[in-house]
Amino acid sequence: YNISEIEKTPLGDRVQPFVNFLKEHDLKTVETGKYPLENGVLVNVMEITTKTEEKWEVHKKFLDIQIIISGKEKMGYGDVSSMNETVAYNPDKDVFYVDGKGGSYIEVSEGEFVIFDVTDAHAPGLSVDGSPTQVKKAVVKIPV
Repeated sequence: YNISEIEKTPLGDRVQPFVNFLKEHDLKTVETGKYPLENGVLVNVMEITTKTEEKWEVHKKFLDIQIIISGKEKMGYGDVSSMNETVAYNPDKDVFYVDGKGGSYIEVSEGEFVIFDVTDAHAPGLSVDGSPTQVKKAVVKIPV
């Protein structure tokens, strides 16, 4: 998806706190950090260096909207039901890890976003061409 279409996602009203945030903030100039919004929605703006090592994660309490603000990264994704758990669920961090077997990949560029539901294992932050690059991104956490 393109960020200009964020209101057209199948998330309905659940994405509205983030839409309101976008009306008041330009993601390109927002400083890194965590921004709590209404209805338990959280925006985490970060700068990362892409990597080649995959770490497949899954959440139970929040779905992720991962938005590329600048740069480009590859993200793995797949149905968690077909993957084996490798690290048990940590309720404090709302995450567990899986093997990623059978996953697919997508390249996500500046201004684009991907939604990962609680049934989706995902491996974000991967290098597109094997070389580390800088990416500024926002991860919006929406309670399920």
